[in-house]
Amino acid sequence: MWSLSVVSHGHVDGLRHLLSDLRHHLPLERFEVFVTLNLDEPEEQVRRLERLWPGELTVIRNSRRKGFAANHNAALCRARGRFIAAIDPELRLHGNPFDRLAAVLEEPSTGIATTLVCDADGQLADNAREVISPRALLARRLHGHRPLYSSSLDHPLAVDWVAGLFMSMRRDAFARLGGFDERYFLYCEDADLCLRAWNEGLGVYVVPAPMVTHVARRRTLKHLQHFAWHCASLAKLWRSSAYRRFMAQRAHAGRDAP
Repeated sequence: MWSLSVVSHGHVDGLRHLLSDLRHHLPLERFEVFVTLNLDEPEEQVRRLERLWPGELTVIRNSRRKGFAANHNAALCRARGRFIAAIDPELRLHGNPFDRLAAVLEEPSTGIATTLVCDADGQLADNAREVISPRALLARRLHGHRPLYSSSLDHPLAVDWVAGLFMSMRRDAFARLGGFDERYFLYCEDADLCLRAWNEGLGVYVVPAPMVTHVARRRTLKHLQHFAWHCASLAKLWRSSAYRRFMAQRAHAGRDAP
């Protein structure tokens, strides 16, 4: 069984499409869905969502706004599925990626997995990335970026971290890692969890499963508040023990390489 966590920040229209996709592509009896309303939503729109997903649906209404980590932790601590996933409300599914993901997550050495993601224009997204470092961030700004995988990917690909728009795990692995770190409010929770997974010997992979579409908003580039949150989260990540331990292991592996 799968438990899916989706957080809405006024994303009712996106949620309508996502729940319709889930209903079309997934067997209802094998999935439970948690929808967290981080902002107040009209009751009629919520009832409409419940009609779109006639399976197990739990709606969580926040009395105050919470961050990415706190919202998904609160939902997934109630999960009953062997597998869990945190997914963005504006994803669109074109098939069922969860069976392929489950097969990879069955491996005890796998911690986190995601599927192939494309942008609204059909171009591959950069949802799988190398570890964030000041040097890598500067290079990304100066030279741009390219996806770490191709649409013809035919085997699970190990990557440093995957974006929080689609992250799947075994529920026991998520609990072992202590969930998302709630000291991060909106950015770097995904990178931090992936680095902690690698530090515990649990790999992070992109899996050749049916692709999903994500409309990237790039709020960091458009809103000063989001830019400030992003900078604060990056500073917190670079000071964290998870980051230092990961980078130390990476340096040690480099010295040992032939």
